[in-house]
Amino acid sequence: MLTGRRILNIQANNEKGVFSFRPSNEEEDAFLKAVTAARQPGGKIKYNGRSSATVGSPCYERMVLNFLLDGRELKFNASDDQSEEVIRRIREVAFFVTGALVFIDQTEVDDKFVVNFCVACCQLCNNSIIERGCADWKTCESCIEKCKHDWTLGLKKDLSGSGEYCSKCGASK
Repeated sequence: MLTGRRILNIQANNEKGVFSFRPSNEEEDAFLKAVTAARQPGGKIKYNGRSSATVGSPCYERMVLNFLLDGRELKFNASDDQSEEVIRRIREVAFFVTGALVFIDQTEVDDKFVVNFCVACCQLCNNSIIERGCADWKTCESCIEKCKHDWTLGLKKDLSGSGEYCSKCGASK
């Protein structure tokens, strides 16, 4: 049940800070339910690399993300071009920053099973984070806005070069 490649509709909800995985058929629905059955909120699924196909391949072959769950490899790939964009965002943050997806919850939307993941949680308020810059510092946008900044010269959190950044939350000028 938990082997093989899974084609999923994956959407990013920047407001909530979650990546929503939606099954494309009954088999994928059963797969997602099996993945989350033993997961507690905050449980991690370890990133284990990616595979790619050649240019011009269908979107579901272009980027495949590999994760490890209880010693078994899971492969996620996109169902459409929009999902492929989200897959690439997940890969960037999982590879460069966090090394995992964090299980948030499961719910139903329009009578369909949906699983929500993030890549990190804010160290100050525990909100979900899906953006790379915020994940680097483990500080959400809301906490960055509330921060009483302590500006320091150095490498900016968004990796855009040197400049002033806050040593508390990572915001940059």
